[in-house]
Amino acid sequence: MSSFEIVGFTSTEKTFNVGDTTLMNNVAEVFPTTAALVCRFHVKKNVTTKCKLYCKVKDGEKVKQTDVWKNVMNSVEDVLDSPNEEAYVDVVVQFRKVCKKWPRFFSYVEETVLDTDKERVGNVWTDKFMHMGNITTNRAESSHGELKKILVRR
Repeated sequence: MSSFEIVGFTSTEKTFNVGDTTLMNNVAEVFPTTAALVCRFHVKKNVTTKCKLYCKVKDGEKVKQTDVWKNVMNSVEDVLDSPNEEAYVDVVVQFRKVCKKWPRFFSYVEETVLDTDKERVGNVWTDKFMHMGNITTNRAESSHGELKKILVRR
């Protein structure tokens, strides 16, 4: 990823959304007062891939595979969209219950998102910075996603 793929807004607090770990480290070094966010799109894409790999329905279970994936990913969304730390704790507990059958998947999410990047991807922390809904490394995609959320609510 080139440096030109960093997207952000400059205000009283600078916010950048970065999808590359090396670049993320460089942003922190060059802009020490900047809030460097992790791309929500790429987090969800990676988690969805692992969900489909690890969250399998066993023979004989009376549930559709797609319903399992949807339920698990909705739970992931709830974690990322938590409005405050109390709600975050509650939805992580719920997420743990949802993933009880798939401990490898839960461990993956815990190790790659919850333990390492929650402050750079979860609404609890990212909403403290002005990002104008830009939570992906693609400004147009972020704007489109925000518009869809608003239209779906109506």
